[in-house]
Amino acid sequence: MKTTNSEKPDMGTLRKQKIACRLAEIPKKYRKIYKKAVEANNKTEAVKALCLECVCWQKNEIINCSCLACPLYGVRPYKKETDREPKKNAAAIKGMGRN
Repeated sequence: MKTTNSEKPDMGTLRKQKIACRLAEIPKKYRKIYKKAVEANNKTEAVKALCLECVCWQKNEIINCSCLACPLYGVRPYKKETDREPKKNAAAIKGMGRN
């Protein structure tokens, strides 16, 4: 039995249904991150949500992520302090011009 286009939900409706199903599976404390990612098209929250989903919503697993080939590895949230870019020290920058 074939369905006509009028019987199929449009992509927007279908996406909302899929999002609602996914939200029901996500731990409550992370639902806000996921909602920002999918509803507000927030890229930072999207990376956060994807990383959290990848490690079954275990934040510490992102901190200790060993998947070096992952395209999101360099921009993953919750990095160890040693993994972060060093903060530029204003005094060091001032001193760079002197010889």
